Amino acid sequence: MVFVGSLGRDSGRPPRVLFLSYHPAHYRDAVLMAVQETKAVALDVVYLFESADYWHPYWQAGRSVPEYSVLRGWLGGSPNRHFSVAIIAKAARSDVVFVTGLKHWTSRLAMAAALGLGRPLVFVSDMTAASVSPRQRAMMRVLGRVVSAVWVPGKASKALWVEQGLPASRVFEGCYCLDARDLHRQQEAHPEWRAEQRRALGVDMDDPVALFVGRLVTQRDIPCLLNSFDTVVESVPRARLVIVGAGPLRRWAEDFCRLRGLSRVTFVDPMRYEDLPPLYAAADVYIQPSSCEPYSLSAAQASTMGLPVVSTDAVGATADYVVDGVTGLLVRSGDSKAMSDALCRLLSDPGAAAEMGESARQLAAGRSVEWAAREFIRAALVAGS
Repeated sequence: MVFVGSLGRDSGRPPRVLFLSYHPAHYRDAVLMAVQETKAVALDVVYLFESADYWHPYWQAGRSVPEYSVLRGWLGGSPNRHFSVAIIAKAARSDVVFVTGLKHWTSRLAMAAALGLGRPLVFVSDMTAASVSPRQRAMMRVLGRVVSAVWVPGKASKALWVEQGLPASRVFEGCYCLDARDLHRQQEAHPEWRAEQRRALGVDMDDPVALFVGRLVTQRDIPCLLNSFDTVVESVPRARLVIVGAGPLRRWAEDFCRLRGLSRVTFVDPMRYEDLPPLYAAADVYIQPSSCEPYSLSAAQASTMGLPVVSTDAVGATADYVVDGVTGLLVRSGDSKAMSDALCRLLSDPGAAAEMGESARQLAAGRSVEWAAREFIRAALVAGS
């Protein structure tokens, strides 16, 4: 596979693609490794942070992407001032530049360098209609006039960029993509996970379990989730809710459960991504109560592992993984009654939940690492044409 059009002069070699990201991430590194393995492009993966002292403590470079580099050098003590002139040299040697976000000066420098050097620019974005402000929409319209393509997680982000005027032919999906094949292999190799994890949680094998995984922050609307579950246990007394994560609302949530007598809610501390599969195996339903969520890798992982997802309509991943009534149930954001009704429906009918979960698994299998790698390469080729 070679470049065409404006890069036709270099058709004797794979195009050189620079990919700049703040940090390594399990939702993207397997795709980048797959791109490297195709040899269709010469991919240079660059991180600002090798591991997550500043970002995410459980994501580390090198776990999925064997070939990468980390920018060094600081101006001042704040990570937001991370800066390296090396990025200009890297952009100059590249045929196409991918930039993830604009929060850091290095990202802005990379974008400016690409545009100044006449290099095609691919912007990596997870924005959706439910998560952007009017100011951000205006920014997207400006970006749409200078970028050659965008790489987004899925359908919801793609629809927003097209709405802002970017041709659909220049919007590509897959920038958030879990390794479904690896998750399935793990599941099949460990049938004991469900029983072992339930014992560890103190959950009986007959108890229907709803699971939430994520930071307990305002946008996740934990109050709506707990108010809904308070109603659920009136209709499904054996129901259990497992909440995995920490954050500013963790103490409030624990106090709420204690005051309401919600003894069937279990809190679990955050854990590494690779340690989460047994928890999904122990659950029957996944719940994403967010009032604003550009995507949700947790919902994607739940679907991939065969759980039906109950989610609000403010979650970007639902456009890719939740077909209402088929792979899960959609409810209006903030509607605790609708959420409790949906949870009751699935927690009281394990057969229906299992059927939806299997449909979710089949749907998720189509959004594979190989598919996302093809989307990445197509973005690079279209940008450079």
